[in-house]
Amino acid sequence: MSAARGGRGGAPRPYGAPRTSWGARRIGGLVPVPTTVPAPEPAPTTAPPLGQAVPPGPATSGPALATAVTPAAAVTPTRTPAQELAPAPGEAPAAVPTLGPGPARPARPAPLPPLPTRTRPPVWSGSAAADWWAEVRRLIVLEARIQIPRPRTWITLAATSFVPILVTVAYAVGGTPHLGQGIGQAQYITLATESGFDMPLAALSYLGPYLLMVVAAIFLGESLTSEAGWGTLRALLTRPVTRSRLLVAKATVGTALSAVACVAATIVALVAGLLAFGWHPIVTPTGVHIGQGQALLRVAVAAGFVALSLAAVGAFALLLSTLTDSVIGAVAGGLGLSLLSEILDGIPTLGPARDILPTHFLFAWGGLLTEPVQLGGMVRGILIQIPYVVVCCGLARWWFNRKDVLS
Repeated sequence: MSAARGGRGGAPRPYGAPRTSWGARRIGGLVPVPTTVPAPEPAPTTAPPLGQAVPPGPATSGPALATAVTPAAAVTPTRTPAQELAPAPGEAPAAVPTLGPGPARPARPAPLPPLPTRTRPPVWSGSAAADWWAEVRRLIVLEARIQIPRPRTWITLAATSFVPILVTVAYAVGGTPHLGQGIGQAQYITLATESGFDMPLAALSYLGPYLLMVVAAIFLGESLTSEAGWGTLRALLTRPVTRSRLLVAKATVGTALSAVACVAATIVALVAGLLAFGWHPIVTPTGVHIGQGQALLRVAVAAGFVALSLAAVGAFALLLSTLTDSVIGAVAGGLGLSLLSEILDGIPTLGPARDILPTHFLFAWGGLLTEPVQLGGMVRGILIQIPYVVVCCGLARWWFNRKDVLS
């Protein structure tokens, strides 16, 4: 570092010399202005006696400050609040005031009245069975309002009703297929064109073991799995209803829709057959002719029996709907039971063991077309459905009540 520093446009100044301002250097450096400010002179520490005038000085010059200071205007030393409250020497300490009770606290406001709630009209009658049925009936109505408007319901019913129309048109145009005498469904299909009352019997024979089984598996297998797939099953269980009653309501609506599909297919086939083949007495495979009135009654009973024969497959699909959240799994499981029963029923070597299969008596309604009427097979077919329904529904209720619903 050099010993001297130069200014801007001027001579170098010695190290440590006072710096001149920029304005002084600007006008030629003639007026050096020191940048350091001299310290002010200390004020006198002693005050003048009372009653004397304050001597004028450089900082107190002027007519306003040259007047005398009176004793009233004398400056007193500042005292703290503790010194103000302290007693003088020789005096007794002043009594410390005590705080009174103060103003009374306001009373706590009264609680607000509860908000009015919407309550259903009383439906309880005092009987446990009547109360249970009233609650289940309300759930059935609610479930029906949900399931009936769904597109799945109408598409399934439309498909079930369209097949008999298509088959009737095919028989009217191409004639009845020659299947020989045959047994089971073959003997009713060969007589489909003989009378309009034969067409619903033919429809029950080819729809019963296939399409109607699929319909039952759909309506009952999708009852709970669809709710789980939509994520609404957990919210549905937050209502003040038991799971058992909810399961009963869904099973009832699914069974009713399956029966409606069976009856709708029968009615459509009957109307289409009467329009295509006329109002003639029914012709049975044994050659017996049955009048129109009796034929209509027996067709209705046959349709009801087929609807009851779907109970085992539907109950099994309902059980699977509580075990899984997959709609396809529940529906395929119910249809698989039907196909397995049909396969095993076609093996004659099984003998009497085939009587326990759920679809073994599916064509027992053929006893209605004989003279005299034989109802033994129909009764056994209905009774064989009861163990399947009781076991599957009991397991479904037991599992659903203990199931951890996550969706």
